[in-house]
Amino acid sequence: MTLEAQLDQLNGSGASGTATATVRNQKIQHVAVHAKGLTPDAPHAQHIHYGEQALNECPTLAQDSNDDGRVNTVEGVPAYGPVVVSLTTSGDTTPASFLDVTRFPVSANGSYDYSRANLTFTRVAGTGYSGGGGTAKQIADAVRDGEGVLVIHGVDYNGNGIYDFGAGASELDSSLPAEATDPAACGVLAVVK
Repeated sequence: MTLEAQLDQLNGSGASGTATATVRNQKIQHVAVHAKGLTPDAPHAQHIHYGEQALNECPTLAQDSNDDGRVNTVEGVPAYGPVVVSLTTSGDTTPASFLDVTRFPVSANGSYDYSRANLTFTRVAGTGYSGGGGTAKQIADAVRDGEGVLVIHGVDYNGNGIYDFGAGASELDSSLPAEATDPAACGVLAVVK
């Protein structure tokens, strides 16, 4: 089954793009992401998110629970769910790699074209199923049903061309700036009709 997403900006990033994913059984046979309007020459973490208890949609500023004018990654989780696949350029694609910024695409002049094949779904804790985690089959089925959300992270809020701590530290890892982990673009993977 082939799914597509229109990626729209979050947090005033100016980012946009498209994504396609072909899912069969418990694998993503192929995934492609074409993004533009991103922080130039910077790494951009990207993931497929899903959660049984999540809304399985892109967040809005209504999820800004601390009223700082931006939706950070944790504030977006009720909308898009936890990471179920890390769309890295090489190596591991499990949620364990969700912050491995050395293996995510770097946007040459603010854009990139990403392509990768044979990514395997795994059991993921915190996806909301009884027992605490969804199985690979449950997650793959949910993504095929149009409940997977693709998110690209990395927003240069102050426009200085680098990720810095102007917006504070990331709520995911205090050694990283929030600019490196805040969501920049988002889209729901839906069945191609």
